[in-house]
Amino acid sequence: MNMREQISPLSRGHFGQVWLERDRVLNELRAVKYVDPSSVSPDLDGWSAEARAMSLGDGERHVVRIYGAEVLPTGPVIVMEYLPGGSAADRWGGKPAPVKEAVGVAIDACRGVEFLHANGMLHRDIKPANILFTGDGVVKVSDFGLARPLGHVPDPFTSIYVRHEAPELQTGQAETVQSDVYAMGVTLFRLLCGDACLPVLPIDELRLATAAGEYPPRGTWPPHVPKKVRKAVETALAVDVNKRHRSMRDVRLALEQSLPEVSWQPAVFSGREISWDGPSSSGERWKIQLVLDGSASKVVVRFQKTSSFRLKSALCRSGLSQAEARKYAEKLLEAIATGNEKKFELERP
Repeated sequence: MNMREQISPLSRGHFGQVWLERDRVLNELRAVKYVDPSSVSPDLDGWSAEARAMSLGDGERHVVRIYGAEVLPTGPVIVMEYLPGGSAADRWGGKPAPVKEAVGVAIDACRGVEFLHANGMLHRDIKPANILFTGDGVVKVSDFGLARPLGHVPDPFTSIYVRHEAPELQTGQAETVQSDVYAMGVTLFRLLCGDACLPVLPIDELRLATAAGEYPPRGTWPPHVPKKVRKAVETALAVDVNKRHRSMRDVRLALEQSLPEVSWQPAVFSGREISWDGPSSSGERWKIQLVLDGSASKVVVRFQKTSSFRLKSALCRSGLSQAEARKYAEKLLEAIATGNEKKFELERP
């Protein structure tokens, strides 16, 4: 008797398919990965590495749990916890995420990968689609199909996701924890900027742009992303490994220190107006409106205290060129996010 009941397919990738199944004995839902035999080496080393990496999750809140692994006549199978919250790729659909949410997700993902590194494993496939959520929002790192022990010898079955490939790997250097650090940097860049910021390039051109530090394009930061957050991400993306974060712990600490006081939502465009909405950790809410009208452009700030629902509208500056207005709005976004709005003589009601 089959101890699991297949319900529906969850996802399909290069290495197999994942199904939602019910454990008939425990009456609990599981995610079951059926690995394509052609995607693993004949001795099943890659599959064994994936199963071992996932088994480490029993000791870490931010790594998906594994309940069992076996080899069936149809190929290897891994039974995992089911995560109904979907992935970071699903949650934001390739569009920019709110700053604090994106950074918070990355911090927790860093904890998961940090745990893997401490136990001698590289993830090698960090991307938004492999960061999942439980039903109550706990972040879990998943999909260890490319995971390998630190110091492994590359083989034809271990090629990694080229769009998140660290530049040094193109010259044959060994993979290290800093390779995962780079992939985490690309992941957070995508969450903050949206996938539309990434040019679609042929593989050869992509590798050249990566080696030159032009991919991801560091000059395309949305104006609402604070400078400390940008710096943390750009350090993870450093082409020179000596200038890159040395460990996933270093990435996490840099991100924790960069968390903004006001978390700006991605910009909303309406005709000639661009607006940003930003809730603060204390429950207050800011709104900045940039009105583009040739040489008569202006920037407007609104502030709301949630407790009293009092709204203040203050015209900060008007009669600006569009370029001046954009620059002023970016400075204001940065100042408010970091709690330095007094530099602009804005008084709270």
